[in-house]
Amino acid sequence: MRNYLLPLTIFLCLPLQGCVATALISSAALAAKTTVDPRSTGEQIDDTTLLLRTQHVLENDPALRQHARVVATVWQDQILLTGEAPTTSLREKALQLVRRVPGVRTVWNEIRPGHPISSGQIALDIWLASQVRTRVLFSDQARLSDIKVITENNEVFLLGRVTAEEGRRVATLTSRINGVHHVTTAWTLIR
Repeated sequence: MRNYLLPLTIFLCLPLQGCVATALISSAALAAKTTVDPRSTGEQIDDTTLLLRTQHVLENDPALRQHARVVATVWQDQILLTGEAPTTSLREKALQLVRRVPGVRTVWNEIRPGHPISSGQIALDIWLASQVRTRVLFSDQARLSDIKVITENNEVFLLGRVTAEEGRRVATLTSRINGVHHVTTAWTLIR
């Protein structure tokens, strides 16, 4: 029986190697993201908590869940709402629900009139956001870690901490990317 104990132990532990590697990589990625983010760890935790509360409120509304697509993005206690809703009353309802979430400082309602976009358009928006991030990363316009890029139906929303000049240059750079129809900025200006 003892002869089988070592091979059996090794056999049973082999599948756990993937779990350990995944846990280590995830931890390293989270540590790197936290370190690079210009917000303090406390601000990041506050923003994550606020995002979860906001998503909970939006997802628990039957009319919004059934007829609209609302995406919340949080940056320094400020919330950007993007997506589509077929009626003004649904867009207004999303805004009012989010304004009541404790800890919200500002809400920008950029929910557009219309039916929710297709998964194909969502994929194009993800690609477009990666193009913006890549261009900013390889330019000397601003630090990518200071900027949050959100795309919705070929519209780009830029949030973050930048100087006025950096903000202007990044917005101009973004507007020149093929496929970008409009750029909206909501910068926190620094000196």
